Amino acid sequence: MRDQVARDQAVIDLVAVMASVYSFVDAIVAVPEKAQILENTIKSILIQTVECTMFIREYTGKGFGGM
Repeated sequence: MRDQVARDQAVIDLVAVMASVYSFVDAIVAVPEKAQILENTIKSILIQTVECTMFIREYTGKGFGGM
């Protein structure tokens, strides 16, 4: 049970980090000329977001239910 709580907290922490990253992206929108410079970084953030979202969906759904 303790391990499950630790895993759940790690997923919650992941969501918090993702939200923090997007506050950075929101700041870039305010300075459009910087967006071009950081295009590759923003693309990497989007790719990682999709991967994290798929993981979270699997974790909270049936996929990890047998753990």
